[in-house]
Formats: sequence, structure tokens, C-alpha cells
Amino acid sequence: MNKRGKALKIISIVFLILILLIIATAAYFYFFHVFYTFRICVSNNIQDLKVPCADSQECIDSVLGNMSSDEKSQMQSIPEIAKEKIDQAFNSAVFCEQTCKVKEIYGGGIGGVQEVSECKTGETEIKLEIRGKEGLQLYGYLKENNLI
Repeated sequence: MNKRGKALKIISIVFLILILLIIATAAYFYFFHVFYTFRICVSNNIQDLKVPCADSQECIDSVLGNMSSDEKSQMQSIPEIAKEKIDQAFNSAVFCEQTCKVKEIYGGGIGGVQEVSECKTGETEIKLEIRGKEGLQLYGYLKENNLI
């Protein structure tokens, strides 16, 4: 093999390694690296709705039934990545003890809501970690709804 062939082979190998490094880095940032963490806290402050109930699902249905159509449509349009966490916070905040009770929910850091770095001791903390994949979905949602 001549010098030119050896040089071309070395350049090809270096180029292949560079491409593989770029692909591995992109995969890491897309699937694994956490760019941002939203925290939602469910406090121990309880409000009694004074609605008689038999189980927590009745209370959840009651609270959802009292939401305005704007609030309901806003809940429907939330990206899938956030719906699961919001449902989790909602389900841990609304419960039945002879009457429907609701715990205070705070945090999240979106839409003028205060950002929380840590929940208080004894509170339920729900984290939504934004990786590259979720970030792209969130960006698409914000752009689609003219929020950016």
C-alpha cells in the first residue's frame, strides 16, 4: 500500500471516530442529561371543601367538575411529559376523609408560578426532569401555543 492509501485510511478512521463521538454525545444529551428540573410540592396545608364523599375518586371528580372550560382546555393541551406529573400531584393533593379535602400545591416555575428549589420537610415532592427529548417536546408545545 502506498503512502497516499495509508493516509486516506488514517483520515477515514479518524473521521469515523469523530462521527461516532458526535452521535454518542447527541444520544447522551437527548436521553440522559438533565437540563432542568421542575419541582412541584404538595404541602400539608389542607382545605376542607365540605363536600361529603365515599372515596377519593369522588373528590377528584368533584374538583374536576368545578373547573371552568378554559381550565379544562388548558389541562387538555398540556404536553404529555407534564400531564403524568400534574396528575400525580393532583391525585396526591385531593382526598376523602368523610368530606373532600385538598392540599395546597405550589412550585413548578411555569406561567408566573414560583420556582421551588426544595420542598419543605414532610411535603410530597414531585419532580419533572427535562432532558433533551422532553425539552424538544416542551419547546414544540410552547411554540405551537405562541408562548415563546
